[in-house]
Order: sequence, then C-alpha cells, then structure tokens
Amino acid sequence: MPIIVVSRWQIKPDQARQLVRESAPMLRQHGAQNVYIGMVRTGAHSGQTTVAVSYQNWESFGRAQDALHNDNNYQKIMDQAHQQGQLVDRVVISEEEIQ
Repeated sequence: MPIIVVSRWQIKPDQARQLVRESAPMLRQHGAQNVYIGMVRTGAHSGQTTVAVSYQNWESFGRAQDALHNDNNYQKIMDQAHQQGQLVDRVVISEEEIQ
C-alpha cells in the first residue's frame, strides 16, 4: 500500500524549489520512491507550495522517518525551510488502487 506525505508551505517558490532539489537525494537515499513539488493554483490555498513524497509502504515510510530524523544534513535543510517559510499543513495518505 503506497504512502504519500503531502506538505503545504507558505514559501517563495524559488526558495522552495532550491530546498527540494537539495533534499530530494537524501529523501531517496532513505527510501522515498518519488519527490514532487507543486503550486496550488486555485482555491483557498492558492499560491502555496506543495511537496509530495511517496514511499512503497508503511514499513519504508517508518524507516525513512527514523533515518531522516537522524540525518544532520536533512535537518539543516528543514531548518532553512522553516526560516524561509511556514509549514501550513502536512497529511499522510495511504493509497489503494481500485481496478
């Protein structure tokens, strides 16, 4: 069952892209399958940046969270993100494909 973590940030888009570019290799190293960045284009959250990170299952998600918590380089990037913007929301989604 794929797990997707979606974070919504109030941050300048160019700053967000740079931070995601720096953090994506670390996320993948610790088990992420995909890393996406996007912009909310309509609705109440228009203009905010989203970052979506997918994992194969709950086990790989849990291992990644433990590893990222202990990765000093990743934590430095997260500190920069919190200095440059504000984390508005984060959701963890478990997906099931319907055929």
